[in-house]
Amino acid sequence: MELSHSAIHAHKEKKMPTRQLSIPELLDSLLALTQELYSYERAYNLASEDFYTLFSQGKLDDGEVEQTEDFCLWAGLYETKLAREQALRQASSKTVQRLLKTA
Repeated sequence: MELSHSAIHAHKEKKMPTRQLSIPELLDSLLALTQELYSYERAYNLASEDFYTLFSQGKLDDGEVEQTEDFCLWAGLYETKLAREQALRQASSKTVQRLLKTA
């Protein structure tokens, strides 16, 4: 079974409704994601941001199945981290607005 970066993007079309995570849940999730991403960064000597740029451009596919599976998982983790960071910024912004109204 050959995997490609398009496999990661295919799941996006099947989005299921999700509940919003609280700020503590987002922070815990980001910590766990950062730790998982770190293991890939160490293994491949590449920052996740740089990896994702190359992966998205299809420049890392050498046909090795194990590495391709790793790359698909790595890309998915990185996309999740980006989404959680965005959710954290939005949730934090709401908290700031609420605090400013009560001040």
